[in-house]
Amino acid sequence: MPKTSARPQQGNPGQSILRAAAEEFAERGFAGARVDEIARRAGVNKAMLYYHVGDKASLYEKVVLDGVAEVTVRLQEGLRKETTPEGKIVAIARAFEALGMAKPYMPRIILREMIAGGGDLPSPALAAFGRIIQLERVILEEAASEGIFRPVNPVTLHILVVGGTMLHLVTRGVRERIKKLTGPPIPEPRARPAEAVASLLLEGLLVRPRRARAKDKEQTRGPRSLKGHSAKARKVLPKKEPI
Repeated sequence: MPKTSARPQQGNPGQSILRAAAEEFAERGFAGARVDEIARRAGVNKAMLYYHVGDKASLYEKVVLDGVAEVTVRLQEGLRKETTPEGKIVAIARAFEALGMAKPYMPRIILREMIAGGGDLPSPALAAFGRIIQLERVILEEAASEGIFRPVNPVTLHILVVGGTMLHLVTRGVRERIKKLTGPPIPEPRARPAEAVASLLLEGLLVRPRRARAKDKEQTRGPRSLKGHSAKARKVLPKKEPI
C-alpha cells in the first residue's frame, strides 16, 4: 500500500497526530506501526508527537478508546428509539456501521485485534466490549422468555452482527476484484451493511421459518405486546460515561 503523504499541521496538532496514528495502526497493526511514520503522516516531529499525545502505546490506547466512545454513544442513541428485541439487534449493527463510516480505520483495527487475540487492546476497551455483549445477553434472554427468540449464545450473536457488519465495510475492494474475475456479476447488497446483516440474522434463509409453519397447526392467538420491552437492556450501558 502506498504511503500517505505528510500533511501540513493544521488546527489541533493532537487531533492530527491521532488521525495519522489511526491510519498507521489500521494498515500495520500495533506491532508494525512506527512512530516516525505517524509523525511524518501528521506533519510534525517526534518531539511534538510525544509532547501532545505520548508514546506509541498511549497513541494506540487513545485511538481505540476514541472508537469505543463513538460506538457506545451511537448505541445508546439507537437503543432509545427501539422497544422490540428485533429493533435492538438492528440498532447494535447500525452503531458499528456508523462507527465504520465515521472512522473508517476502526473496523480494520478491531478485526486485526480479533485475529491477533486482542493482546494490545486496552482494558477499558475490553470492558466496554464486554458491556455490549452483556447488553446482547439481556436482549436475548428477555426475548426468549417471551417466546420471541429461541435461546441463543450472546457471543455468537455478537460475532455475527458486529463481525458481519464490519466485514461488509472493509471488503468492498476485494469484492470489486472478484467481480472482474467471475462470470455473472455478484450483486452488492441492496440494503446498508447493518440492515443486510441484521435482517438475514433475524429472518434467516427460509421463506417461512419452521417455527412459523409449526404455529399454523396451533390455534391462532392475538399478537404479543412488546410495549415497554427491554427497559432492563437499556440500563446495561452507562448513560453519561461512554467508556
